[in-house]
Amino acid sequence: MRAEWDIERYLRNGRLVQVLPQYFTPDADIHAVYPQRHQLAARVRAFVDFVAASLNQRASAGNP
Repeated sequence: MRAEWDIERYLRNGRLVQVLPQYFTPDADIHAVYPQRHQLAARVRAFVDFVAASLNQRASAGNP
């Protein structure tokens, strides 16, 4: 069992195939963990915002 975003290219090119499509795995949360001293750093905030927006965009589009 792997995250779909991690194996998406292999599913698209046929290297992997989905088995048991009627079963779904539970959602998994993704957390950004970084030292507290970097909490307000603009580059950290920009990166976290970028990743969150990218994942939200993929989820909204129905992409793994």
